[in-house]
Amino acid sequence: MTEHCASPGSKLRQLMAETPIVPMPGLHDCLMAMLVERVGFRAAFVGDGAVSVSRLGKPDFGYVDRGDVVDRAREICRCTSMPMVIDIGTGYGNALNLQRTVSEIELAGAAGVFFEDQLSPKKCGHIRGRTLVTREEMIGKIQAAADCRRDSDFVLIARTDA
Repeated sequence: MTEHCASPGSKLRQLMAETPIVPMPGLHDCLMAMLVERVGFRAAFVGDGAVSVSRLGKPDFGYVDRGDVVDRAREICRCTSMPMVIDIGTGYGNALNLQRTVSEIELAGAAGVFFEDQLSPKKCGHIRGRTLVTREEMIGKIQAAADCRRDSDFVLIARTDA
């Protein structure tokens, strides 16, 4: 695959193969993406908390929904050539909801997603009182996310808030 037609996921995987650490500043809009790219970063991520604050003026307590994050991801992916990883919180529900979210983020042009094991509605990861899904449910969500990717290079990053 030539550089100009490489998928966002394959671009990110190439960066990860080139260096043990890929610096990825977090951002929340197109202006920040263009500035981050201009100063030389080769990848970045969009945090759902940053979307919540910049779009709604609300903290990361589950106020944003799939549509808010997908819209922002699409906007940012269109304005930059950097591979973008999008924080999709819990995936906005169960394994089926996560599949829909992953599919929409991939279609938006992102290189990958990261998601967590909290019950919905989620709380910011450093806030006390978080409740997690069971290990079995999270394993099912990871498998569901992997099953729905169109491009096997689309990067899935699962994390725990334990």
